[in-house]
Amino acid sequence: MADKEKKTMSATPVTISQLTPEQQAVVMGQKAFLANITEQTWMAHRTYGTFQIPGRKDDEKYSLTEISPRTGSIDLGDKRKLDFPISAREIADDLSREINSDAGDASYFGVFVCAGEVPTEAELDRARHRLEEFYKKQVFIADQEWERTHNYMVITDVQRRAARGLGLEKEWSYEPKPLVDCPACGEKVKPGVAVCRACGAILDRAKALQFGLLPAEAGPSTPPLAGPPVPVSGDPPLSGRNVVPEASTTADAGLKPGATGPKRAK
Repeated sequence: MADKEKKTMSATPVTISQLTPEQQAVVMGQKAFLANITEQTWMAHRTYGTFQIPGRKDDEKYSLTEISPRTGSIDLGDKRKLDFPISAREIADDLSREINSDAGDASYFGVFVCAGEVPTEAELDRARHRLEEFYKKQVFIADQEWERTHNYMVITDVQRRAARGLGLEKEWSYEPKPLVDCPACGEKVKPGVAVCRACGAILDRAKALQFGLLPAEAGPSTPPLAGPPVPVSGDPPLSGRNVVPEASTTADAGLKPGATGPKRAK
């Protein structure tokens, strides 16, 4: 009986008022860090708050989320409540456990609590290995279901995510891409195409030139040479007396004011 009472008393949360100011400063000043090695963003709703665990970017190995301590509360009735501190480490462990168990027992989604402020390479390697093993298991289950039913409805989102994570192209993981409207004719085309196959409109000029769908653009014309003409070797230099004026034609003479026609021989 005494042991049972001792266990019950040890399970009772310690209230904030029972902590000394120094202990409160230690508990409420601690931080914990959650690492996420996938692109998936998670939202966790707990009694002590709502948390968003962002996914990593394409050029990152992981994303990092800082967790701060919170204060929990127990309603005792009669307008009485019991406040107790929740350390950052306890919150981080709870969030990691909640996220990784989203697909049932033995599931894992690459979220873990770092021992320090940033994950070590050993921690990242362990997380990648666990995630890869979980993904392989999900793909194996999906292959069996597809072989048996050939029904897209029996393939879960987690299994499709596992195939993408492993870089596998499975028939059951087909995901149609949205089409966009051609600005010229309004027909549906794939995003990023160079030419509309319906009307022939050029949608991406750079791609069209790259793949030879348009003639190469002419380069800039050569600018005229500045300065006087350069004489050809062997010719006398051009000077005022050496320049021979162009012969005037009869038509030109007729256009000049005061000009007379050719004289007739007497």
